[in-house]
Amino acid sequence: MPHSPFFRIAFVFLLAAIIVYVMTNNLALGPGKKAGVPAPAPVPALALVP
Repeated sequence: MPHSPFFRIAFVFLLAAIIVYVMTNNLALGPGKKAGVPAPAPVPALALVP
């Protein structure tokens, strides 16, 4: 079943966009943000019950 020309052009652009997105490390223009100080994990309420 042949597809319409619109479908073929849309498919090519979609494929190109996916390739660019993957090859450019998710479109990152620089390194990611530096990780901050990790927050301590909350103590579950059941752990405080004697």
